Amino acid sequence: MEEEIEISAPRGIVNLLSEYDPTAEEIWERILQRKIDSEVQGERKLMLRLLDSAIEDFRKYLTAKSWSGKTLFSNAEEWISQKGSDYIYSFEYICETFKIDPGYLRGGLMELKEMKLVKDSKTYHHS
Repeated sequence: MEEEIEISAPRGIVNLLSEYDPTAEEIWERILQRKIDSEVQGERKLMLRLLDSAIEDFRKYLTAKSWSGKTLFSNAEEWISQKGSDYIYSFEYICETFKIDPGYLRGGLMELKEMKLVKDSKTYHHS
């Protein structure tokens, strides 16, 4: 028996994509409004939370000074940077599941990293 379940767009993904595309939230809502059976829903929800968590850690700890922050950023960056979609919880597999171009999302994150590091470098040198 199919159960209708709605999953809301994760804030980390929407916030990141909104920096590049003002229609990101609308796009996410369309992607996630699909009706999925309860057996699959748990797996898809976990995949979405994993992607959202990695993006949040990437953004939040990008310039971390603490060991724990640097570790969270490093783990997120490594997972996002891995190529291939053989593993069900890989970055690329999850992106493909939700019809997201992994190269586009990865490129946006790397661009964000570059911009933040350049900005922090300029701030550091001008202080």
